[in-house]
Amino acid sequence: MKKLFIILICLLIGSPVFAANTYSGATFQGAVVGGGTEAGCTPSYVFTENADCSSGCAANCSGTDGLANCFNTWTPSGTVTFTGNALEGSNSIRVDETGGVGSAYLAFTAADNAYVHLIFTISANPSTSKLISGLRTTSTERGKLQITSTGQLRIYHGTVYGTTAGTMTAGTAYHIWYSYEKDPGGGAGKAYAMFSDTSTKPDTSTCAGLHNNCVYISTGDGATTVNRLYLAAGTTAKVLTFDHIGVSTAGGDICSPTP
Repeated sequence: MKKLFIILICLLIGSPVFAANTYSGATFQGAVVGGGTEAGCTPSYVFTENADCSSGCAANCSGTDGLANCFNTWTPSGTVTFTGNALEGSNSIRVDETGGVGSAYLAFTAADNAYVHLIFTISANPSTSKLISGLRTTSTERGKLQITSTGQLRIYHGTVYGTTAGTMTAGTAYHIWYSYEKDPGGGAGKAYAMFSDTSTKPDTSTCAGLHNNCVYISTGDGATTVNRLYLAAGTTAKVLTFDHIGVSTAGGDICSPTP
């Protein structure tokens, strides 16, 4: 019994830590229409990434060797590594911007619409609003996700942006979902950004029924396709960690984290 107790304690200590039911002042307001979760999603993932490696590529998980692993080949810049101090599983992607700009991107087939999920934490809030992720046309930003100095999420669609009322706490891991739907003309592009401490995603189609955690844009002016997902590149002067990343395009929005 004593050995079993010790093993259980070790497993609990080694598990990914999320601040259960802690929304840093941002709480859900009432039930979301449709039973509280988004229904009818059929995401078609162009890639998923959990940063975990099998024994065949373990060497690629521990160094700055191009971030090649068993799943995808990221293009890094600056100090970007796999870290065993994982948000989930055995590894996460760690971007250290304390010494300058750090980033990593993955290219995919150009799409009018893109929907992203990732788990994210930052060591401390930046002094001004900085990029934490983004959807780009090659190197031109179209759908940009920032964190503000107070821990709010800010989503850009072209030049139009919106900001959550609620804030995230530095050092706490959050599930983040955000999107980009190309402007068909006349400034009608759509985008949302939302954070949560659980993996269950409410209906973010318009952020209806949500309070503080979610922001929605319906007047975006980004009128081109996107073909790259960027992590970091925001000169935050902090350490950013990412995990459980997924991008869906033609199939539609992501109802839950990656499969």
